[in-house]
Amino acid sequence: MVLKDFQCRVSIEKYDQFSAEQLRWNALETQAGFVAQCGGRSSDDPTRVQIFGVWTDLDSYHRFMSEAHDPIFEEGSQGDCYCDAQSVIYERVIDIPGDEGDLVSALGRDASMIGVARCMVHPSRTEHFIEMQENVWKPGMELSAGMLGGSFWRSMDEGNRFIQTIAWALMEDHERYCQEQLPNLRQRAKPEHDLHKPVGSQILLTPAWTVSRSTD
Repeated sequence: MVLKDFQCRVSIEKYDQFSAEQLRWNALETQAGFVAQCGGRSSDDPTRVQIFGVWTDLDSYHRFMSEAHDPIFEEGSQGDCYCDAQSVIYERVIDIPGDEGDLVSALGRDASMIGVARCMVHPSRTEHFIEMQENVWKPGMELSAGMLGGSFWRSMDEGNRFIQTIAWALMEDHERYCQEQLPNLRQRAKPEHDLHKPVGSQILLTPAWTVSRSTD
C-alpha cells in the first residue's frame, strides 16, 4: 500500500467552507485502487489541516491523479480555501497492530485522532531505525490501551524520510501512552542517534471526511 500525506493551511474564516468542499472527495470510494482517506485539524494549530489517503499501489494512485482528480477538484472551490499545500507519497514498511491490524482497519473503529511522527533519518542509520520500529516501537505500542492500529511508511522519493501514523480511540489514551510508555520506549530505541529532529503532531479527525472503499 501507499500513503499520500497531504498538508495545508486553512484560515479559521475559511475552515467551514473547506470542510464542506472536502465532502466532494467521497467520490473516491469508487476509484480503482482506492483504500481509505481521513483527515482533520492539528490539535495545537487549528489552521493546519492534514489529509491521509491510502491506495493499494502507486500505479492506481497515479491513474487517479491523471484521470479523475482534476474533475472532482474543479467541481468546487476548495482550492480557494487553503495555502501552503505540500504532499509526500510513502510506501508501507510495517503495520503496528492495536485493537485492529493496521491504520486502515483502525479507521473503522471510531478513531478520534491520529498521532503522527515525521522523521528524517541520518542516511547511515536507516537500517537501525527500521529495526527499532520493528523490535521496540511496534511491540511497545501494541500494549497501549486505546491504540487502535497504525502503520509505518517510507518516502518513495527520499529513502531516509519516514512517517508513523497511529490511530487512537481518544486523545486521553494517547496522552496516557506519552506519560507511561513513551519514555521507556525512547530509552530503548535511542532515536536521537538515528534522527534529525522529528516532527510530531496529533490530528483530530473529522468523521465526515473519512472515506472507505466501496464494497458494492
